Amino acid sequence: MKHVLLLLLVGVLCSPLNAQTKRVERPQVILMMLNESLNQIEALKKRGRANDIPLLQEADREINQSIIADFTQYFSFCPVYYFYNRDYDYVKNRQWDKVVFYDAEHISTPKKIELGNLQQYVIAEVNYVPMTNYTVKDSVSRRKGIDYFAGEEEYASTRDYSLLLYSPLFELLPKPIGITNISLRRNGNIFQPQSMKYRFRGAEKLNAALIKYFP
Repeated sequence: MKHVLLLLLVGVLCSPLNAQTKRVERPQVILMMLNESLNQIEALKKRGRANDIPLLQEADREINQSIIADFTQYFSFCPVYYFYNRDYDYVKNRQWDKVVFYDAEHISTPKKIELGNLQQYVIAEVNYVPMTNYTVKDSVSRRKGIDYFAGEEEYASTRDYSLLLYSPLFELLPKPIGITNISLRRNGNIFQPQSMKYRFRGAEKLNAALIKYFP
């Protein structure tokens, strides 16, 4: 009986360690989910604010294009293919024939991408971090010496966006690759509103984290 209890105790003590040390398989491809504010658009329609929809769609377009530009310039770990969140369920269920994928050169035109033999991939998106998995940085110390209009600060509160990596079942991957701090803000001359454009920065950090995690 003592031996059985001892084995159970060892199993309990080792299981958290095994969970923490279990590594993710090296991805061959990243599937980046781009956002279309479909729910917000429907809400604006119901509230009789259809005139605000083009502004929302333009913001989505700027952010998505900036994400693609940043990954094109700073990400080299593996190929990246893009799809829109309207195809979320198809991607989760691996119904590849129903998903429209794009790459950096074909973002305005669908590109047929064969995924039938794909075994190792992760899914990425820019979104809020689950609050249970995130620690808020000190808001006072992080503001010192930062030029906010230069887009230098990193987002660090529970209501800020981060770059998230998921398993094929949309389960958040463990640290240090599951969550990457990013910068996503509007840059330009505040006195010339037409010059203000969204700028995403974060692909280089993710690239470095993946290279370190998968030597």
